[in-house]
Amino acid sequence: MRYRTLGRTGLSVGEVSFGGVGAMGKYGSVTAEQFSQVMSHASERGMNLLDTAPAYGKSQSVFGHHLADHRENWLICTKIGDCGPGDGGTFEPDVDQIISIVPQSLKDLQTDYVDILLIHSIEQYGAGAAAVEKILERGGLVDAMRQLQRDGRVRFIGVSGHVNELCHAVRTAEFDVALTYNSFNLLVQEAQTELFPIAREQNTGLLLGGALYQGLLAGLADFLLPRKDSFFEKSDPAFYRTDQLVARAARLLEFFDGDPRSLRQGAIRFSLSDPAVGSILSAMYLAEHVQENCAASDLPPLTPSEIETLLAV
Repeated sequence: MRYRTLGRTGLSVGEVSFGGVGAMGKYGSVTAEQFSQVMSHASERGMNLLDTAPAYGKSQSVFGHHLADHRENWLICTKIGDCGPGDGGTFEPDVDQIISIVPQSLKDLQTDYVDILLIHSIEQYGAGAAAVEKILERGGLVDAMRQLQRDGRVRFIGVSGHVNELCHAVRTAEFDVALTYNSFNLLVQEAQTELFPIAREQNTGLLLGGALYQGLLAGLADFLLPRKDSFFEKSDPAFYRTDQLVARAARLLEFFDGDPRSLRQGAIRFSLSDPAVGSILSAMYLAEHVQENCAASDLPPLTPSEIETLLAV
């Protein structure tokens, strides 16, 4: 496992980390006992960061079952707020209610503090700069997160969500970490031109979800497409350009000689090809997922020529 520094947090993170939807059982059934064994295997291979959220069902509790005895091995990232864009991006948060989520998260995770606390899906607070204005309001979410820092329950703060809103948020220099998803992979690259330069300028740590595009780059198209509504937001290209992206994923699979494992590892290496990315989040729930993803990190970085070839497929 290679490691990178997560922006100005100074945290050293493995290039591949646990994404919380694997722990919630979205891709396959999970028990806390079985998942703890997977996490032990991951720790032995050098993984040290997990990302979860109250919105991910039982995810925090499943992680917490393992963390109770192994907290020192893991950096924990969780979130406040709802998941998704809300009803037309007009969600008005009750700050006291949202802050009350954190003690429950700590209880579920069986820890006294989290290393990173993110505002979940910033676009639910508005579009573009309006979303950032909402969360920065005096007495609002960011003030509450700062209080949680002073109380010792949170080390670093950040935001997750769509690229447009994240660009506005990162420019404020208020956030240590940003999490973007389904925005830099072998099918979509908008974050690289829009968000990454701003993150480098502000030294903001970047976490990247969707290196395998929810499974489209993992050979799971037949599983995903009948469940498209539960895996992709309507604003996601995979929702409204599904046929085009599925066709490209098929061409990429053919490029990798029809081997889904090689495609998955190629996709991970591509998403790690930009040094702005601190770590990618993968929805692992089996030991073989850990083994495969760690092996991808151990492979040599893609060369510029290899990247150009993959983008031309």
